Amino acid sequence: MTKKPENTAGLFSKRFKKKIRSSNIVKKNPFYLRVLFFTFLLIIVGGVFWWKSNLQPYNPKDQTKIDFAIRKGESVSSISERLREQKLIKSPTFFKVNIVVQGLSKKIQAGTYLFSPSMSPKEISALLVKGTNDRWMTIVEGLRQEQIGAQLIKNGFAINPQEWQKKIKDENLEGKLFPDSYLFPKDADQKTILKIIEKNFQKKVTS
Repeated sequence: MTKKPENTAGLFSKRFKKKIRSSNIVKKNPFYLRVLFFTFLLIIVGGVFWWKSNLQPYNPKDQTKIDFAIRKGESVSSISERLREQKLIKSPTFFKVNIVVQGLSKKIQAGTYLFSPSMSPKEISALLVKGTNDRWMTIVEGLRQEQIGAQLIKNGFAINPQEWQKKIKDENLEGKLFPDSYLFPKDADQKTILKIIEKNFQKKVTS
């Protein structure tokens, strides 16, 4: 007994009519229309509230100054996440989107910044683009401590060669002068510079 071929055109017609009937139910039933309208309205209102909320400072009353260092080549995603971890912004997603929309992604400059929870995301992003006067300096492998001191002086840092070598010897820091690229505040003294170098060494050893 041969199987009767399936009428695909008929099936399609039935399904199409069913969809039309379903859409007609929505159109004719005010309840469905109201639900759709209020759902859409809630999404819009919620989005606007979320956006306006994230434009505000994390805590307008908190004036605490927080050091925040941007590494050379650091991504916007990484910066946004760290800002949230330091309780400087409310939403890393908002901050990232805001930066990208304004076309600031490639304008953010490396450096050490002073932020506070009372600053708005707009103020923070403006400072990140403006940059700091911090200076990059690379300590190449094989340099002796006196050569590093001379290089610092050449780069404009107020270093006393004798005091520099004495401090390194007294605090046993010679083996911690790790070859790397460093970002020093423009007005850093030798104590601050050695602290940054030692901190970098500890980070390299423990990582």
